[in-house]
Amino acid sequence: MKLATRLCALSAVVAVSLLLPSSAGAQENTDVYVPGGQYVPVVVVLDTSDSMDANSLTGESKIDAARSSVIDLVNALGPRTPFGLIAYPGAGSRTVDGCSIGNVEVKIAELDVASASAAVRRLDPNGDTPTGPALRHAAELIGKDNKGTIVLVSDGESNCGATEVCDVANELVADGVEIQVNTVGLQISEDGANELKCIADATGGQYASATDTAGLQSALQQFGGAQLSLTGSVPNQLPVVSGTGNAGSTASFTVHNGGRVRADDVRLSLTLNDETGVPGRVLVPRPVRFLGNIDPGQSRRVDITIRPDDSVLGTFTWLATATANNSAPSVLDGKTSTIEPFGTLTGILGDVRHAVVVGDSYASGEGTRDYVPGTADKESGNICHRSTSAYGAILFGDKVRNLACSGAVVGDFYSQQQSENYKVTPQLLSLRAEAVGPDSPDAVLLSIGGNDVGFGTKVIQCSVWPNCYPTLPDGKPMVFETWAMDGISAIGNDLRRVYRDVDRAVNDDEAKSARGGRTAPIVVVPYPRIVPTEAAGLAAGSGCQFGISANELRFFNRFIDALNLEIAAAVGSLASERIPVYYASDVAPAFQPDHTICDLAQSYAVFGSSKGTLANNIAAVADRHELLHPNKLGHAAMARALSAWSASRATIDPRENAPKWDHAVVDRSNPVLDFFKKPWASAADIYEAGGEATIDAAGFAPSSTVVFRIDSVSRTLASARADDNGRVHATLTIPSDMPIGSHHIHALGADTEGNDLDVSTSVRLLPKYSNLALLATCAGLLLVALGGFGRRTHKRRRTSEVDAHDTGLTDVTVSIGAVPAAGENRPQQTGISRPPPPPSSPPPPPNSPPPPPSA
Repeated sequence: MKLATRLCALSAVVAVSLLLPSSAGAQENTDVYVPGGQYVPVVVVLDTSDSMDANSLTGESKIDAARSSVIDLVNALGPRTPFGLIAYPGAGSRTVDGCSIGNVEVKIAELDVASASAAVRRLDPNGDTPTGPALRHAAELIGKDNKGTIVLVSDGESNCGATEVCDVANELVADGVEIQVNTVGLQISEDGANELKCIADATGGQYASATDTAGLQSALQQFGGAQLSLTGSVPNQLPVVSGTGNAGSTASFTVHNGGRVRADDVRLSLTLNDETGVPGRVLVPRPVRFLGNIDPGQSRRVDITIRPDDSVLGTFTWLATATANNSAPSVLDGKTSTIEPFGTLTGILGDVRHAVVVGDSYASGEGTRDYVPGTADKESGNICHRSTSAYGAILFGDKVRNLACSGAVVGDFYSQQQSENYKVTPQLLSLRAEAVGPDSPDAVLLSIGGNDVGFGTKVIQCSVWPNCYPTLPDGKPMVFETWAMDGISAIGNDLRRVYRDVDRAVNDDEAKSARGGRTAPIVVVPYPRIVPTEAAGLAAGSGCQFGISANELRFFNRFIDALNLEIAAAVGSLASERIPVYYASDVAPAFQPDHTICDLAQSYAVFGSSKGTLANNIAAVADRHELLHPNKLGHAAMARALSAWSASRATIDPRENAPKWDHAVVDRSNPVLDFFKKPWASAADIYEAGGEATIDAAGFAPSSTVVFRIDSVSRTLASARADDNGRVHATLTIPSDMPIGSHHIHALGADTEGNDLDVSTSVRLLPKYSNLALLATCAGLLLVALGGFGRRTHKRRRTSEVDAHDTGLTDVTVSIGAVPAAGENRPQQTGISRPPPPPSSPPPPPNSPPPPPSA
């Protein structure tokens, strides 16, 4: 009885087991992919039929080629990429309609490279080729609501399955399954290839043919991973640049991911090799760009700056490479050449036909020692030092007009500059004449502000005179530095004023009409840093000349940076007004890092080569005023920096209304009026706003520059050079808009020991035209006095005539002079006989008034 019961129970279990799916089938129900991130799953469906055991054309077995290629794909995919592997027919896999659907060797999940590679290595050829059932199985694992990529590899036609393989692919698409099937035929027949092509075409994939391991690896990398493509180029010509600025030529590339898988950790690199194949001679500041991940169908544009310097003129080959963790590299290459930028300007200065340069010695060309005749003539007094080697001439050749003058300050835009014995026309008036002339400038280059803050004096104090910054008494260095910085902070309003007025001079309707309606950009050129940026640069060459200390270097860099920052801030503050003023930032580091005054023969600035005493230092340079100014190489470097900056700078949006030019903005002097004003105004240090003031000061270093400023509303008036005795005599124009009242005019410079010298003169300003009013008042009083005097004279003459008529006077001698004082006798009259009056004229009654004069 017990035995019968057990046999019935066993029979029931067997019966139930036949009705239930196998354990393998139950396990496969858990293999359906559950999305957990942004990555698209990749499923490899690999043919492991008996035919894969045969050798390929290269002698290795097809299964070995397949194993190797799939492992390479696994290593190329990103670690977070969902990956799955189906081998078909697969040992022990579930069957449908008598055909195996393939065995899941790797469940779809975030890639584990080690376990996936181990699973691939375990694959062995066995059975037939049920391609259709295996394809449907893979689609089911991805899921109808998900996207995925299937890479199907086979070496023959499908030979098991109720539905044609191509029909299976079409049915999947019709059911809305979003998969892309890329197929690879490994040494396959034509019919087999057509079958695989049909699958790829139906699902939007691609087909590739491979005959060996290399071909199969390439195809799997292309279809299973991301697909990077690279477009773009390097310019055919690369203008050389100077310094450590950011601007340069731009190479533009676009990286596109054409695959169905996200490209992970995409990078783009650019290298340039010289004609011998040596890389690195052309500077690419950021040669490798990290682009992150690029989603399927997305692109990323990359601009790479190239900055060749003038030491690498020649031809170069370039190579751009885009890579990703899960993609084959994409490569572009080509040739380019480096050239000097002069004559090939682009950007803001690209369409300039005529240009004007205004400002101070850094704009005029002081230091090049190649001056235009008549601008370096000490006999005539014109020492503006305008040069044909200045950056303006380098950029624009004979299409530039240089109006800059050595020693100029902001005030010299508004009044005559005293250049030794020569009076220079106010630069605004000269600029305006150019603006409305036949060659109206398309651009203005401007450098101003350095002399206003005593740039040359401070530089010399901290680089030439032996008792500079570090040897000053305790507490004095900070006082000195504070004094210098305070001078910089005071020029902001002056700078904004001159920038606005330059804009009015060149961009009002009349000036724009003269050049066809174009707006002229005003490019403000900063002062280049001529000493090393870091203290380590003091050891350059055989040591920095003249023993510049680390403290001096720190101050000097802070001083130049503060000056340029104030200039940049003044430019930036006008942006909201859409005034077309630009700050050419790349000029400031144009001498860095290897062409400072510490780099001896490679220096881009004028400096001596001897050390020691002040006399030796000054004797090293023929004209001390050229010290620390850019030499010819320096101006070429500044021109390159301007060219690079121009190419990378966008223009300011145009204004709706043009500015208005008014000649009254320039303080014009009236020699006739000044002749009358000076005797009584200047003698008492009382001056008129808009008039002239004569200042004498002494104690300065011979031939040094002296800057005149007026306070309390701080404004630079002019600059002058001390004579051989250290005296300076200057006639200054007082701005017409200065407030009336008490002020001080400061003559700022340095004495023979290099110490700061401030000679202050107290002045009192009267309202504009007050002297003229005073003159008119005095003239009116004089006329009144003369009128009164004439009337009294006329009365007395008339009275005398009456008396003579009444007495029959024939000879009268009258002395008419001052009115006699009381009690004083009148002049004696001689030779007079007074006959009695005629009867018709009775004598007047006593105390009666005299008769009125006849008409």
